[in-house]
Amino acid sequence: MAKRRNRRTYPYRPEYAVPPGWLLKDYLDAWDFTPEEFARRHSLATELVEGVLAGSTPLDAELAAILEREFDLEASFWLDIEADYRRRLAEKAAADDASGFAKWAKAFPIRELTKRGVIAKPLSDGDAVVKMLEFFGVSSVEEWQCRNASAQVAYRHSPTFVSSKFNLATWLRLGIKEADWQQCSEYDEARSESPNTMARGGKLGIVLQPR
Repeated sequence: MAKRRNRRTYPYRPEYAVPPGWLLKDYLDAWDFTPEEFARRHSLATELVEGVLAGSTPLDAELAAILEREFDLEASFWLDIEADYRRRLAEKAAADDASGFAKWAKAFPIRELTKRGVIAKPLSDGDAVVKMLEFFGVSSVEEWQCRNASAQVAYRHSPTFVSSKFNLATWLRLGIKEADWQQCSEYDEARSESPNTMARGGKLGIVLQPR
């Protein structure tokens, strides 16, 4: 007597986003409906049906109820496909953004910053993005881009040397953080105008002008 094999069922979960419109098109073809005929039959806008078929228009609860009556497939089935499709689209968009953000982070001298102990060694590309955002004190790459675009810096360098805006932004940020770490006494106007203070400033080539 042959042994009975245990049957296993596996859910259909493709690795790509499948819009409900793909399945809807199969049913329309099987029932010999054109999008225009189906829309007219159920008092729908043709643009709505065509949008669902293309995946550009979300399939809502009202249309799902119509499809349940027409094709004897539960409305929840259609809505589940729609929700899964939108979720996969969002995941892909997030992955694309993360890939672009990783390239942004890698443009900075991360190895040098790690060597100097400014940041801990990133554990992943995503961690590198987080660490660089924290280093610059911004919440997003877009905020860094806006700040960097408005920054105006004048400095001397060899005309044969091409500066990297990412390296330059890094060293400027290091200078700002170093200045923040410096312990300075409160401004004393009387002391700043004293001859001794003026003399010390003159040695460094600095002229202190009182307000």
